[in-house]
Amino acid sequence: MRKIKWKYINWMLLFLCIASFTAHLILYPKFPDQVPVHWGIDGEVDRYSSKTSVLFLAALPLFICILFYLIPMIDPRRKNYRYHTKAYHVCLSLTVLLLIVFNWVSSLIALGYQFDISQIIIFGIGILFIGLGNYMPQIRPNYYFGVRTPWAIENPWVWKKTQRMGGILFLIMGVVLLPFSFLPDSVLFPVLMGMLFGSMALVYLYSYLMFLKAQKMGYFGQNDIESKELKESEESKCHQDKEE
Repeated sequence: MRKIKWKYINWMLLFLCIASFTAHLILYPKFPDQVPVHWGIDGEVDRYSSKTSVLFLAALPLFICILFYLIPMIDPRRKNYRYHTKAYHVCLSLTVLLLIVFNWVSSLIALGYQFDISQIIIFGIGILFIGLGNYMPQIRPNYYFGVRTPWAIENPWVWKKTQRMGGILFLIMGVVLLPFSFLPDSVLFPVLMGMLFGSMALVYLYSYLMFLKAQKMGYFGQNDIESKELKESEESKCHQDKEE
């Protein structure tokens, strides 16, 4: 299978961000003086702002894109990013593309077009969660990307277990959100918040329990884990030799 050249995909994302911002600059005179910037749980606009906010929101995907490029450079554990390159760039691509879509939906509503923005956002978040859930188990220890509980950051074995559980929960949330996105707005918000807070509490509890298990097993660092696995492998080999 041909290896994906993420460098070219990153340049395409950067181009899309710049093109989207440029298009907003061209359309800027057509926007009304006051544009919607926030919707309530009932799907109705509950806050307006001056049309200059259109440009700030249009620049957000570009800012996020640049931030994603910079994070591996400043992370003290930057070397680990080479091991989860695909997961990192999938997250970057989905996040930036969805931000561009959300931004254009908001802008088109400001220009007079009719959309149910709540359904579009929830559906997009569902796709993002499914994408993250699929690749989260690949994420290696770092300070910016993945489910970063205190116990996961402290222990590589706990990190691996936590990312795996996080991936399962993100997949479940994503699959549930796709059909739920077509429900009334009054139902969408409680469902989304309930799943987010419930999953957060569950993954933190699981991470802590794995940390307690790691302490009991003597897994205090990567070297300890490798030494214990090597010892178990040697004991297993020795046992097989005795049986023969």
